[in-house]
Formats: sequence, structure tokens, C-alpha cells
Amino acid sequence: KASFKLVILGEDLTYGQKWYARLQHEYGNRILYMGWCCDRTEYAKWLRKSSIVVSTANHETFGISIVESVWCGA
Repeated sequence: KASFKLVILGEDLTYGQKWYARLQHEYGNRILYMGWCCDRTEYAKWLRKSSIVVSTANHETFGISIVESVWCGA
């Protein structure tokens, strides 16, 4: 069985954050961090610890979160 850890950055105000509870229930012991980062330093710290990035943004014209993740080594 593959071992992995999750870092989930951002927040979902649109749907009342119901998916947070589901992720917490299903992957709680694998989640290193889940939520909003207070500043760019904290955000970059979590990106640098990541190997794979997935964006779930409905609309992101340039894809800046993907570019930032690649820049940080994901």
C-alpha cells in the first residue's frame, strides 16, 4: 500500500466547507496541514514540502497556483 501525506491549502466558502469534514474523516492521519495560509512565507513552506500539486480552482485564468508550486519544486 502506497504511503502519502496531504497538504490542503485554501478554503471553500462556497459550499460551507463540507468537503473539509469528509477529507478529515477519510484522511485525517495523513493530513499534515489543511486550511488557509496567513502569509506568503507559510504558503511557500508548504509548497516546498510537496511533490505533487493538484488545483481544484473552477476558474484560474493564468494558473498561478500551479506556477508557484512548480517554482517551489512540486
